[in-house]
Amino acid sequence: MNQGTNDGITPLAVAIYQNQTEVAKFLLRKNANIESTKFVFREFGKLELIENLEKMCKEIKQVITNGIVKRVSDERICAVCRELSKVRCSACKNVWYCGEEHQKEHWKIHKVECSKKTKN
Repeated sequence: MNQGTNDGITPLAVAIYQNQTEVAKFLLRKNANIESTKFVFREFGKLELIENLEKMCKEIKQVITNGIVKRVSDERICAVCRELSKVRCSACKNVWYCGEEHQKEHWKIHKVECSKKTKN
């Protein structure tokens, strides 16, 4: 999904360029690489398409943290694989995981946000 052409053009970049909103949203939900898509748009001088990409992220309630798409929701969706989840962070209670393995994997990203919330 994140494999680009020789020019680095990704499926997400093509979907946004061709205004295929539903395809782009689907790719975003499946963790398409946003940063490489932004890079391609900058290289080709298509800065307005970066705005479209960021708007789509907001529409599907996702944010970009350190280049990784993360779903922001009260739904029980694993922050890593997007599957239904059973476990959530015991400290902040804001992020869900399908299991301990994904919780450990995601900790390097989540610990910064989690520590901010638990200090307040």
